[in-house]
Amino acid sequence: MKKIYTLFFAALLCSQLLGQTPLTTAADFTANDINGVSHNLFSILNSGKYVCIMFTMNG
Repeated sequence: MKKIYTLFFAALLCSQLLGQTPLTTAADFTANDINGVSHNLFSILNSGKYVCIMFTMNG
């Protein structure tokens, strides 16, 4: 019975996770990569490429 409750709880938690936000527009920004090269979000998107952004906290 304990396994059933654990499975139900895990399924409930997983059903609430969303991989993407419901936002439909992105804010344009420019950022530097780890090599110091500047990148602009809209210029990359306009060239037809996909963008995956990873934010990290240093501290």
